[in-house]
Amino acid sequence: MMCHHRKGISIMPMHSIQKIFIILLSLFFIPTAFALNTQVSTPNTVTSDNTWKIEVAPYIWALSMNGTVQVGPRARAHVDQSFSDILSQLNWAGMVWLEANKNKFGIFANIIYSSLSDDASVRSATIKTKNEFGLYTAGVSYQIYQACLLSSGCSQNTGTIAIEPYAGLRYTSNKATVTLSSPIISLRAVNNQDWTDPIIGARLKFALTNTWHAILSGDIGGTNASSHYSYNLVGVIGYKPQTHWVRTTWYLGYRLLDQHYATGNGANYFNWNMKLFGPLIGVSFTF
Repeated sequence: MMCHHRKGISIMPMHSIQKIFIILLSLFFIPTAFALNTQVSTPNTVTSDNTWKIEVAPYIWALSMNGTVQVGPRARAHVDQSFSDILSQLNWAGMVWLEANKNKFGIFANIIYSSLSDDASVRSATIKTKNEFGLYTAGVSYQIYQACLLSSGCSQNTGTIAIEPYAGLRYTSNKATVTLSSPIISLRAVNNQDWTDPIIGARLKFALTNTWHAILSGDIGGTNASSHYSYNLVGVIGYKPQTHWVRTTWYLGYRLLDQHYATGNGANYFNWNMKLFGPLIGVSFTF
């Protein structure tokens, strides 16, 4: 995204990737250990559902940005943008989560697109910037574990804990346009970067009651640990009304996405080291 460049920040060291592996492993083993140390009924007591369930969830990610961007051998900028800074430059944005589940199998897509612009005047010249930024994620999931939290039993939607590994792709598109206008000359420069991260992760789902549930998820992506890698962590709490709008669920949570991508050399060099983070709020509709 094009943004005001402010104070620099320190970039996460490479060994932090090991911490992400530990976090993802904990998504598998901690719930299992918790279940074995409580009165848990067997997974066979949880009923299955062989019909397709489709969810459409528009949402808002009030993200902030921290990191660095470099274009060419010397043009390096530190970025520190709050959500209010980004909002002041926003033209429009759209965010939606799509998911379809049948029994233990699921497919999902997460679409984020934004258009931002800014301008500044330097003497008799005007500089206009426009940025079109997109994050597109799609994948498949499969439930490998589900059990009841209480010895008295459970239904498919109440009192359960489930673990769902998933795999897919996350595509990032970042197009920046800079226009310089003056009485003497007019210049326009375009920098268009896009890359794809294969991702693997897991979701931990708690269906506490008919009304309340929680989801924790995390994944790692990229092709190598030096110039192309990312990690993503999300936690949400869901509230489903039982009197009206029973096919809707309101969500509140938080997301952190850390991206590291470098390509090219010389004048074609591009380096994107950026943390995107902030609260989430949205509503899902089930069909």
